Amino acid sequence: GEQARLQRIAQLINKLPEINYHNLCYLVRFLARVAEYSSENKMTPTNLGICIGCSILYGKDQSSINQSISNSYTAASTILELMIIHHKQLFTNSSQQEQTLKSFKSQPDLIPTEFHSVFNHFY
Repeated sequence: GEQARLQRIAQLINKLPEINYHNLCYLVRFLARVAEYSSENKMTPTNLGICIGCSILYGKDQSSINQSISNSYTAASTILELMIIHHKQLFTNSSQQEQTLKSFKSQPDLIPTEFHSVFNHFY
């Protein structure tokens, strides 16, 4: 379900180099702010995911993805949408969240670090 997806996303986020983590955090928080005004700008988390997801979430070797391009776009859109909706849970500095993230890190790797492997978990 959605909680399992969030855990997988959190695991991948926390494998990022620190600078990439901070850049992604900044971008997702910015997109969440844009979504706060969706009644005026029509940019809901879903629409932002559709418009921006594939631009920032992609595999190292797109040709290795054994799925249609449509499925790849859908997965990237869904992942970014979840990151926007749950940005406070995924990107926080609270000690409680630090403990949660440590528990994710201490679990056996369920997901390879390459992004294209995430697509398989959404279908």
